[in-house]
Amino acid sequence: MTERNLVYMLRNLFFVAFILFAGKMFSQPAMPYDWNTVCIGGGGFVSGIVTSAACEGLVYARTDVGGAYQWDADNQSWIALTDWVGEDELGFLGIESMAIDENNTDRLYLCAGTSYWNNGKSAILISEDRGKTFKKIDVSDKFRFHGNGIGRGGGERIAVDPADGRILFCGTRADGLWKSSDGALTWTKVEHFPDDKLPDENGITSVFFDLSGKRSKVFVTTSVMGRDNFFVSEDCGNTWKAVEGARTDYVIQHVAQASDGTLYICYANGCPPHPSGLGDLTQGAVMKYNPDTGDWQDITPLHESQPYCGVSVCRDNPDKVVVSTTNIYKLQCWNEKNVFGDELYRSADGGNTWTALFAEKRNKLRHGDFEWGGKHSLHWAADIEIDPFCANRAWVVSGNGLFMTEHLWEDTLVWTFQVEGIEETVPLSFATPASGATLLSAIGDYDGFRHESLSRSPSGGRFSPCMGTSSSIACAVLAPRIVARSGNRESPGAYYSEDNGKTWKKFKSLPEGNDNLWGGTIVLSANGKTVVWRAYEEQDCLPKLYMSSDWGEKWICCEGIMDEDIIPVADAVDDKFFYGYSRTSGTVYLSKDGGRCFREVSRMKSDGGNMQSVPGCAGTLLLPLSDGLWISENYGTCWKKLP
Repeated sequence: MTERNLVYMLRNLFFVAFILFAGKMFSQPAMPYDWNTVCIGGGGFVSGIVTSAACEGLVYARTDVGGAYQWDADNQSWIALTDWVGEDELGFLGIESMAIDENNTDRLYLCAGTSYWNNGKSAILISEDRGKTFKKIDVSDKFRFHGNGIGRGGGERIAVDPADGRILFCGTRADGLWKSSDGALTWTKVEHFPDDKLPDENGITSVFFDLSGKRSKVFVTTSVMGRDNFFVSEDCGNTWKAVEGARTDYVIQHVAQASDGTLYICYANGCPPHPSGLGDLTQGAVMKYNPDTGDWQDITPLHESQPYCGVSVCRDNPDKVVVSTTNIYKLQCWNEKNVFGDELYRSADGGNTWTALFAEKRNKLRHGDFEWGGKHSLHWAADIEIDPFCANRAWVVSGNGLFMTEHLWEDTLVWTFQVEGIEETVPLSFATPASGATLLSAIGDYDGFRHESLSRSPSGGRFSPCMGTSSSIACAVLAPRIVARSGNRESPGAYYSEDNGKTWKKFKSLPEGNDNLWGGTIVLSANGKTVVWRAYEEQDCLPKLYMSSDWGEKWICCEGIMDEDIIPVADAVDDKFFYGYSRTSGTVYLSKDGGRCFREVSRMKSDGGNMQSVPGCAGTLLLPLSDGLWISENYGTCWKKLP
């Protein structure tokens, strides 16, 4: 998810609550609300998976902006562990890394923080009951996490000593390597680590202990190329040395250790899941390393240099291994349409020979109750994990969720879009028609959805034609069949619907004949005959406000607006009245002629949220400010604070 989309999401939190309940707020007494998630399923990057080798069925997943989850095998779904996060700790939904204490499998550690939320506040979240409750250890004064940063598909960066659960190591992006000797309650920097002055934003990419019985042996990898980036300590971090023979032309992404001690290592020329200033993620290799002998073997699948990332090995057979690529887009013929994404490889002979599962058409997709997932690829496959207790079961992450198979070593692998319980979409706008759909949404990256039931993923899938990110959506209050949405500039930038969001049409033209207009906020008059659109031309350009009464046959540039950040609002009864509110100046604007001309009618604080009109009440507006909720019952001219 992009930072811009996340900022939009935060600004719309009040909007979501208001739209769902404003119609009732004047007619019913106050009552407690029963909140739940709207079911879409997935919708974002699942950045990593960890499994327990000591407790069957114990599996966790982390996401870049949607928190952490635990696998519920009985219900074949995921349990959200971090939905308790509030606005003052919103960054904790970015989970950079996680670890299970195999000495006590009830104990879970999460590295939580996002650089652009809450001033980068970061914490290690410690659970003693498998994620039901957490203790927060604020580490912001020592180091910071960035769960939505570059390289988030690598890892894990935190590790627990399998011989002593009190000892942990944590690798950071900018502050080197740290050690705890009291179960993550306090941390001390490892002063003798050989390379903690890393020149990028990814730093130390993974930390892991030797699992073959060699007490106190720990490995660390870093994200640099052109010099040593793989290190080992034989004395629990007191002294370090570079691993001899390790490649330096690529960055290590993931490492899996087999039962015989062999390390399978994925390399790429960058940091997953996508290109960045640290590399373009176009090349890589898979290597096999024997720590006892120091021998290295290049086992790159089919000798094809491409970015490899995820790797896992069967617990009971050190020769059965799977790897995944990231950031490549090859043909995947596994559903009803051809899509392009990553490749998965498996080997039953220690990497001497490989089967390319997509290229050889071994994969099939079952989307289950999540229709929208059946039309998409497996991409950003940065992590893949085999169940330690069932060699045929595996999970692989994706930019749109997570997939699971129970057929890993069979001729045909059926992969299920296993996202029940994971909700990681970025909601940017909502609309609730008076009839028809229960909810219409504008979603970052995945367009939006038409919900008839909030507890089921829509059978119609995402909106089509697709535009990627939809930034806003609106329905006509008195003509609920009329809907409009705006979004990405790579597509026409705006669509409208005349059947309550079931199908969509392009506007007949875009304002000023400019095909580069996109995004912003779009609203509809109460009768659905006029659209007002605050649209952008370029990423950093100021938006303009336009109106049309003929679905874009002709557009008029709205007059009288003195603030570039105005958010347009349509009156919920009178189709000639439109409003605007500026978060910069606090100015409230009014148009009485269908949006052609606006004038200032009042000034409020400039710290408000989204102003809204009230259904059934002409000229009535609500405006949330920092000191409470304000109401105007005379077209924005005068305001009073609600008790």
